[in-house]
Amino acid sequence: MITATTPKGERRRQALVAAAAELLLEGGFDAVRHRSVATRADLPLASTTYYFESLEDLIARAVEFSGNAELEAMRRRVGEVTHRRRGADATVDLLLDLLVGVDGHDEFERGQLIARYERSVASARHPELRDVQLRLRAQLEELLADVLRRSDRVVRIEQLRRLVAVVDGAVVAALAEQDPQPRRVARGALLELVDLIAPPAAPHPAPAHPAHPPPHPAAPHLPQHSTA
Repeated sequence: MITATTPKGERRRQALVAAAAELLLEGGFDAVRHRSVATRADLPLASTTYYFESLEDLIARAVEFSGNAELEAMRRRVGEVTHRRRGADATVDLLLDLLVGVDGHDEFERGQLIARYERSVASARHPELRDVQLRLRAQLEELLADVLRRSDRVVRIEQLRRLVAVVDGAVVAALAEQDPQPRRVARGALLELVDLIAPPAAPHPAPAHPAHPPPHPAAPHLPQHSTA
């Protein structure tokens, strides 16, 4: 691999990463090959081995590229969330906006959701992906914790991971259905647990005020002196 030290080299390297990320989204890991990536990026075939140590290295960079793009979109969404006390329904909907998106027939969003789970499973088989996935997961957990705090809920890291695991299980099961509705399935599962996993924070006690404030002490009586 040759380090892309020039602006032109860096542009080519990023074009290859973006092309590989597109192919991952469209066809999964099997779609990412040296020739298909170079063709998509409109670069010579040799460029994939010139800028990357291996196909696995290129795939790892593409996974990080895709994951960072998703996280950036999530940050913008979280930035719009006001800080107020929310019930279970509203809290769950905010979490699912980040973790699942909307149900429907948008092939791009469905492809993004499937690709996210493919990346997670692949990291168990490919050590070069594991560190990337751990970095992405840590950032996702920070965003979810931020949403819960903005909803005036208690955040504990072990319970936060349990919350994600519940959603993950529901989504994977739903994607195998004839008419997949992962958000609906995940919503039903999470509504039953959200108040246990991330309970509402205890309300802040109101400042104590005495029922009857003590009277002001009477002003001392001063004798009147005649000016005559």
